[in-house]
Amino acid sequence: MKYENLARLKIDVQTTNDRNFLELSILFDKPDFLEWLLKIRKKYGFDQLVKLDDYDSKLDEIGRSGIQGKFDLSTYREKIGSEIIEYARRNETWFGGIEEDGIDLSQLIDTDISILCYLFRRPPYFSDYIKQAVFCGAVEGDLFYPTQYHIVENDTLQSTTGSFQLPQIVISVSPTSTDLEIKEQVMFARHLLKTDKRLAYYKPRIDKVNKIRAYREWYWQHLTGKTYVQISTDWMDNPDVSSSDSGSDENRVLKGVAYYRKLLSI
Repeated sequence: MKYENLARLKIDVQTTNDRNFLELSILFDKPDFLEWLLKIRKKYGFDQLVKLDDYDSKLDEIGRSGIQGKFDLSTYREKIGSEIIEYARRNETWFGGIEEDGIDLSQLIDTDISILCYLFRRPPYFSDYIKQAVFCGAVEGDLFYPTQYHIVENDTLQSTTGSFQLPQIVISVSPTSTDLEIKEQVMFARHLLKTDKRLAYYKPRIDKVNKIRAYREWYWQHLTGKTYVQISTDWMDNPDVSSSDSGSDENRVLKGVAYYRKLLSI
C-alpha cells in the first residue's frame, strides 16, 4: 500500500504519557499493521468510524447484534493461519470453537484482535487499544495500563478441570513495568481484598508472635488426650525443640491451643 494511502489510516494516539505514546505509536504506525487493520474493518463491514466517547456503546451494540458465524482464518492466508493454530494448540490457548459455526460476533472480532497481537508480538493488554483503533481510528492512551490488578472470574489460572471457578485477584506486569508501578498495584490489590465482596470468601490468618508450629503441635497433642501440663513438660524436655521455642508453661500452651482453635474457626 502506498504511503499516501496509509496517511488516511493514521491512528490518533491520545495520551499525555510519553511511554504509552511510544508503546502505542510504534505499533499503530507500522505500515503492515495499518494494512491488517484495514482488512479487519472490511471483514466486518466497519465502514464508519465512531468517536472514542461512543466506543463502549459500539461494543454493546455488537454484543446485542445476535450475529453469529464461523471464524474465517483465510484472512491470514493458509501459511499464517496454520502457524496461528499450531501456536495456539502448543501453548494451550486454543479456543476449540474457532472451527465451529455459531460463534458470537464479539468473540469473532476478539479472536481477530488476539491474532493481531500474536502477529505483531504484543501482549494481551494491547487488545482493547487495537479494537479502539479498528472502531475509532483513535485510542485513549492515558488508560493504557501494562501494570494493573484484575479480578479474574471464570478463568483457569490454576490447573483444573472444574467448571466452578472462584474469583481471584491477579496483577499483570510487562517488560515495561517499573518497581514503583508494581508496588502501587499491590497496594490497590490489598485494598480490594478487604473491600470487594467477590473476594470476601478468603481472609488471611496472622500469627504475630511466630509460634504457629508450636501451637499446631500443642493442639494435636491435646487432641490425643494430653493435659496442658504434660504438653508443657514434654515440650521443654524435647531436645529437638530450639532454645528460642523451649520456654513454655501450661498457661502458654493453653493460650496457644485456644488461639489455634480460633484460627481454625475463621
